[in-house]
Amino acid sequence: RRKLKNRVAAQSARDRKKARMTELEQQVVELEEENQKLLLENRLLREKTCSLALENQELRCRLGLDALKTEQESESEAVKESQVDDIKLVTGSAESAALRLRVPLQQVQAQQSPFLITSTWILMAVTLQ
Repeated sequence: RRKLKNRVAAQSARDRKKARMTELEQQVVELEEENQKLLLENRLLREKTCSLALENQELRCRLGLDALKTEQESESEAVKESQVDDIKLVTGSAESAALRLRVPLQQVQAQQSPFLITSTWILMAVTLQ
């Protein structure tokens, strides 16, 4: 009787182990698929960033702005970046507001205060300088 109980317990342990392994294998497949999707998305975003940087450089050249920055411009760039970060902290994006409030994006954009809209324009101006 004890041997029979032991056999049954061992078999159920093997069955649980097999079920767990099957579950883990399925999870590995799902995570690998997600990883591939994210790698593709990452690559596409990097390509878009690169093309936008080239377009930005081309537009700056068209405006007569020198692509090479002087040392003074480099120093002011750090100040601008901190200002941009400060403004972003205050304004936030409409997308993040929509996510926080679970409100449709257009509704959030329509409800933005004039201060936030002004801050957004200031942010754009500082970024483009």
